[in-house]
Amino acid sequence: MKKLRRAVLLVMMICSLTACGKDENNTRDKRISEPYTVVDGVTIVFGTEYVTTEETTMSPDTEPEIDDETKQTADSTPNDTKSDTVASSPASTVPLLEFNGNADEIVTADKDSYYLGGKYVLYVEAGAKLPGNTPENLDRIMSELEELYKLSFKKTSYIEKEPWLNEYFGNTFNGINTDLDKINILIVRDNGDGAIQWSDKNTLMLFDDDFYFDNGTFDTVYHELAHILRLRQGPNLGQTFEEGIALYAQDRLARTENFPAWSMIQYVSIDGYEPRYDGSQILENPEEEFRRVTLEERSADQVHYHYGFRFITFLEEAYGPEIIDKICEISQKYDFSYDDVDMIIRVIKEAAGDDVFEKFAEWLPDGWYKWCRDYLDYMKQFGLE
Repeated sequence: MKKLRRAVLLVMMICSLTACGKDENNTRDKRISEPYTVVDGVTIVFGTEYVTTEETTMSPDTEPEIDDETKQTADSTPNDTKSDTVASSPASTVPLLEFNGNADEIVTADKDSYYLGGKYVLYVEAGAKLPGNTPENLDRIMSELEELYKLSFKKTSYIEKEPWLNEYFGNTFNGINTDLDKINILIVRDNGDGAIQWSDKNTLMLFDDDFYFDNGTFDTVYHELAHILRLRQGPNLGQTFEEGIALYAQDRLARTENFPAWSMIQYVSIDGYEPRYDGSQILENPEEEFRRVTLEERSADQVHYHYGFRFITFLEEAYGPEIIDKICEISQKYDFSYDDVDMIIRVIKEAAGDDVFEKFAEWLPDGWYKWCRDYLDYMKQFGLE
């Protein structure tokens, strides 16, 4: 099996997070910590050669059980001079971060600061460093995502108040974006403490390093914003569908912007590359396999990522970009949870037809070979041999 040219740390978190983080003491900088964390049915796990993500199904009202070797959160304070509890502070006294639009100049947040964008608010941790053109990059990426999926980042009825801004910054930013009209983007420094990036319906957390293209990590921004875009449109459609949405966007936007997409090499299944999930089970019974991987707990082989990426690629090619909007619209008619796989399948079939999974299995051998070949050819310009 060919080895990856680089290890890529990608973190992909989905689902509603409202069941967690109910810390009434406004604990400062509660970060999600390795080796795994569970949030409303999602477990994130790290790998080395590959990105390894494991997911588990649990009730939103159930607290995760954590053994001695694992922690859900780590109370790490990025600046020793800051206390765990931040006193209430009116928004008018919080520094407004200014960007100059120059990619070669670095903007450093001397204090916890914020920036008001057209579709988002950046909440930046003191000491974080961002390129001067960060707002322009975010605006462009969000527009590209909207065009890719024919969806909008506009506020919907599925948006509700979340605890994460206070979890990370206490009361520092009280009074900002109270109508939830904009997406909350929390930007913190990566202190090497095992914290990982994540996204919810109206909030995502990223590291300042994620905004430097030269680091080859910009696909994390694509991925997490794609989660936000999809989850704003209706009920959670389960880990297989949601991760497929984020991975497809990650692949497409990297190519649109002509950036290397090294993290996607783990999905290649030709020319000696051996993915952790070869997709043969899909050919045997595609609908039952969708059911299995959507409900599977803590898969070290991250099968829901592999199935989901293939499935969304198929839907886009077979039905066009409007199919995702159609699925979202139909999902809004029903009330169901992320683990109600029967309802998720029903929604997909209503949008794409009762034979959608059979068509997927027919498409897979040639369709996935084509994706693999196109990807490998694309990556040659970045040194892939």
